[in-house]
Amino acid sequence: SPAPSPAPVIAPTPPPTTGSPTVSPAPTISIPEVVGIVANQDTTVYLDGSFIGEAYGSDDTFLVQNGPKAFEEIPVAVGLLTFPLDTVPSNDRLTNTKKNSILRLTHEVTTAERGSATYTIVRLPETIMEVEYFHGYFFKPPEDDEEGVTVGPSFTVNPEDTVLDIDITSLMFDTNPEDKQLFLMIQDRGPEQPEGGDRFFTRESDFPPQLLVDLQGGNAADLVFDDIPSNGGGGDDGNPAGSNSTASEPEGKAAPTAVPAVRRGLRD
Repeated sequence: SPAPSPAPVIAPTPPPTTGSPTVSPAPTISIPEVVGIVANQDTTVYLDGSFIGEAYGSDDTFLVQNGPKAFEEIPVAVGLLTFPLDTVPSNDRLTNTKKNSILRLTHEVTTAERGSATYTIVRLPETIMEVEYFHGYFFKPPEDDEEGVTVGPSFTVNPEDTVLDIDITSLMFDTNPEDKQLFLMIQDRGPEQPEGGDRFFTRESDFPPQLLVDLQGGNAADLVFDDIPSNGGGGDDGNPAGSNSTASEPEGKAAPTAVPAVRRGLRD
């Protein structure tokens, strides 16, 4: 009888090739030319007097004043503001960029008889807390030498002033570089104010505090918030001026549709 056929030999399947997966670099978003941000929190904190335990984050103005110690009805008050910095490139990407930044405040003009006052802006460390719920029993101004605290520029407010542009470039770019929030305190470090201090409009008003940043060598004080596109984010380097820019505002808050006529630029 014929010999049996040999069994077929099945070659083993080679193991799958292993190796490091290919990782594509994250897309690089070009640096915007200008950035405009409306405050997402602002409030008055009374540091003494009968209002010390109250929160005023829903008011349409915040107050800064150095009330006389002898008069409880005119308390000491500071203004607090925060701005999210998500749309501002990190400092390490801006090393060789000509940049400047201003804080734009709109002053409430009153008919009260009083003189000019000088106020100081202080940068505080970022916080995850709801600043608009702060009151004087909880918040106390930190010492100037505490970590993350930087005393910035002072600015003068005249009774007739409306829009004020204050240069805060040093506070913006030279301090707390890792913070994703600009947390500012405005206080009166000068003489007592028996006639009271000054009020500035908040984000609850038509004239909210604005942070304006120029990253192309221009002057941030020349920027108008409504002219900064809100869809921002990077474009190609060849984009025309103004197309590579970004503006952000709190949810439910409209950007100002008009501003009073008088404006003063206040530089460092």
